[in-house]
Amino acid sequence: SDSDFVHTAGIIGYLRLISDSNNQGKLDLRDMGLQYFPSEVCGLNKLKELVLSNNQLRKLPSSIKNLRMLEKIIANENQFYALPSQIGELIQLRSLNFDENELKSLPAEIGKLVNLTYLSLGQNALKELPPEIGDMEMLKILNLNENELAELPREIGHLLSLQELYVCDNQLIKLPLEWGYLQTMKQCHLDGNRLVELPPTIGKLQVLRTLTFTQNKIRRIPPEIGCLSKIQELELEQNPVQAPPRAVWKKGLLHILEFCRAIYSARSSRKLDLSEQELGSFPLDVGDLDMLVSLDLTKTRIRTVPAVVQSLSVLKRMRVSNNLIHTLADQIGEMWKLEHLHLNDNEISEVPNTIDGLSHLITLDLSNNIVTKLPETIGRCVALENLHVDNNKLGEVTPKVGLLTSLKKLTLMRNYLKDIPAEIGNCEAMELLDVRNNSLRAVP
Repeated sequence: SDSDFVHTAGIIGYLRLISDSNNQGKLDLRDMGLQYFPSEVCGLNKLKELVLSNNQLRKLPSSIKNLRMLEKIIANENQFYALPSQIGELIQLRSLNFDENELKSLPAEIGKLVNLTYLSLGQNALKELPPEIGDMEMLKILNLNENELAELPREIGHLLSLQELYVCDNQLIKLPLEWGYLQTMKQCHLDGNRLVELPPTIGKLQVLRTLTFTQNKIRRIPPEIGCLSKIQELELEQNPVQAPPRAVWKKGLLHILEFCRAIYSARSSRKLDLSEQELGSFPLDVGDLDMLVSLDLTKTRIRTVPAVVQSLSVLKRMRVSNNLIHTLADQIGEMWKLEHLHLNDNEISEVPNTIDGLSHLITLDLSNNIVTKLPETIGRCVALENLHVDNNKLGEVTPKVGLLTSLKKLTLMRNYLKDIPAEIGNCEAMELLDVRNNSLRAVP
């Protein structure tokens, strides 16, 4: 019958395809509705490329190991749930594509594919990778997008030829430190995960050009990112980034790098100058610079001096002039080595009582604020030599100022003073007392 003829012709055509493929080195079985792997294929000992795309295959036979010459397998859009351990015997493989399958794990033997340069396992159900994946020292491109990976093995840092890494839309919470050892990596895409941080080893990725980690939970970008001399594209949208300040990273890559480089270099120089950069908020990274001796945040539009300053226990000079500061955290008194504090030209109305913790303070400049009174505890700042409170709203001066026996200069111009306490006469080192433009009734 005609149907028998068609069926017979189909079989003959299929067998001819199998036979010809061995000589041509390529077998294309895509879109053939296959549910089982054809056993005849494993006899094609000259085959170099095998295409199995868009079928219904669920597993490869162990006899796949017979295809010793095989260099490329394309098996995307099937139903593979596992790979046989024998796949590790195909040591000539250079390219392996099992995208859009149902793989839940990989055999340890996959690490034996030492000549593999391309491995694509996107859109599967992988929950973990075997440590042996780090043995594929020739691998250049690794695609793991759209799986269920919660972490990457430390051994991934052994992929010293890797140039492109794709791990988007997984469940990654953190990256191993060894991720930063991928010193040939040019592209890394980590979008759509649960990452809360990037490892500091990121600074070692010296040829990295593109880094994307949108839609994660990262709050702080490590300052080491400023060491990336080749970086051209950095995407971090839809993260709750607090450091660098929002005003910085919203301006783009160059501003982020400039900020991060300044923070990073401050670790060794112990000096940080971010003056005239529009930060908008006090940089949280400063709190990590516990050996800092000099900090300049002049004209950065910051609004507070927050509690993180308590870690700056050896800071000697802090200049936060010409900003929008209205609040000083109590922890400012824990910077006990501080010698010079410039708070002028802000919107400060109150100086915290904890100011007495600054026992080494020599200069305090509060000019051009809205301070209504000085705390009595200022009398314990016994090293103070220069106190400037010009152009504020002082209605009185605490008699405790008389305890400042080292005070040389006290300027109180343009306030609302009617009296000066007699105790000020105890300041025997006084060289300048300027009380012009007040409403003084008398000078003691």
